[in-house]
Amino acid sequence: MIPGEIKVAISLRLLAGGSYLDFVPLFDVKTAHIYQIFDQFLFWILDMFKFPLPDLLRNKHWNHLHQIAAKFAEKSGGLFYGTFGAIDGLAI
Repeated sequence: MIPGEIKVAISLRLLAGGSYLDFVPLFDVKTAHIYQIFDQFLFWILDMFKFPLPDLLRNKHWNHLHQIAAKFAEKSGGLFYGTFGAIDGLAI
């Protein structure tokens, strides 16, 4: 049984670019469990937080997305026309 704190540490380290090979001696887990732990961590995050963008896309709320894009374009001085968000500097 792997404690939740270890699962979170492994998942955050994976997200930061760590290699699964480092986790075996560091956290005393088997290689086969690393990605199962990461999947469980992602499920915890998605279950805990509500992210509006997937719902907007899934339910085809195009008018709302166009309104968000117009506000984004306004804030960027029209530079990012048709964009409805940015992640870490990457326009989407």
